[in-house]
Amino acid sequence: MERRKIRCVPSRQWQDWTVLLLGAWLLLSPFLLNQNHAAATSNAHVVGLCFLLFGAVALVEPRMWEEWLNLALGGWLIVSPFVLGFAHHPVAVWNAIAVGFVAGGGVLLLILRH
Repeated sequence: MERRKIRCVPSRQWQDWTVLLLGAWLLLSPFLLNQNHAAATSNAHVVGLCFLLFGAVALVEPRMWEEWLNLALGGWLIVSPFVLGFAHHPVAVWNAIAVGFVAGGGVLLLILRH
């Protein structure tokens, strides 16, 4: 049985590192920004974990499907305050929209180049 070695090479795409950092930010931001809305906090945690997971996978072995998922998650973050009902919490709204634009915009640039 042949053992497959996993090699971690630094990604040449700054977007992968950005998504990874944004995932960590989303996990911490509800506490750092003192968000007290359950849907906003849950949304930040779920999307943050997804960003961390897909970012880590992209660093090990980049695949285009990860970029498409990150683009979808960025789009979701932009609309999520209005869908999940935390649009009246300005800090949570701006955090979600800003992270969504940075993640989605960076990934979109990567997708358009391929």
